[in-house]
Amino acid sequence: MKDDKVKAIINGTVIDHIPHGKSELLVKIFYLSANYTYLVGSGLKSDKVLSGKKDIIKIEDRELSQEETNILSLLAPGVTVSIIRDKEVCDKVKIQLPKTILNLIICNNSKCITSIDKETETEFIVIQRQDGVFLQCKYCEKEYPIEELQINL
Repeated sequence: MKDDKVKAIINGTVIDHIPHGKSELLVKIFYLSANYTYLVGSGLKSDKVLSGKKDIIKIEDRELSQEETNILSLLAPGVTVSIIRDKEVCDKVKIQLPKTILNLIICNNSKCITSIDKETETEFIVIQRQDGVFLQCKYCEKEYPIEELQINL
């Protein structure tokens, strides 16, 4: 018989409402496997996700940095991050896209200064429109759908 109960953590972070199938990528990006105790729930029932299934990650003894929440906003917008201290939720935030993203995305334009001079930090302006989320490079001013850009890890 399958056990659907997930153990509570004493201190750490819970990332909830992850689109089903994205948790494995987030574990790799946040380097969880080598350094942290974590639990992944995948394919859990959810009324808050379009597909009806969600993933969840619980990380013991770690709180996400601002850069990590920016990554979350790009890969899994709408996730909820809860900070747990002494088994209590002390902060719960629904992740939203920031207005700008610094040094996290690689510009696809081979003529952009950030592609030519690797020391130049990238900066993208987030543009939310009815047809999706786009990122505009501050330097070359080219716009890209969020799905077409590569994260600089």
